[in-house]
Amino acid sequence: MRIPAGLIASVRRELRFPTGSAPADGVLDVPVAGQTSFTVELTEPLTVRRLLARPVDVRTVHCHADDPAAAVAAVRALLPSPADV
Repeated sequence: MRIPAGLIASVRRELRFPTGSAPADGVLDVPVAGQTSFTVELTEPLTVRRLLARPVDVRTVHCHADDPAAAVAAVRALLPSPADV
């Protein structure tokens, strides 16, 4: 899935272990080895098409990176600074 940089409100490191049950409405878990390591909050819903499932609208994405600090820094580098807004 692709998330346009303009839709990203915030990104943070957050180690989570999803339970396997359905996440809350508006939340997408994309775990690797049963865990997610960073969270992306969106400014508005994004429709995500999942394999063998109906599309869903999400505002929060929990996903995994081997180096979550680097992933968060890379995403933050795409966002406008508060002075630019």
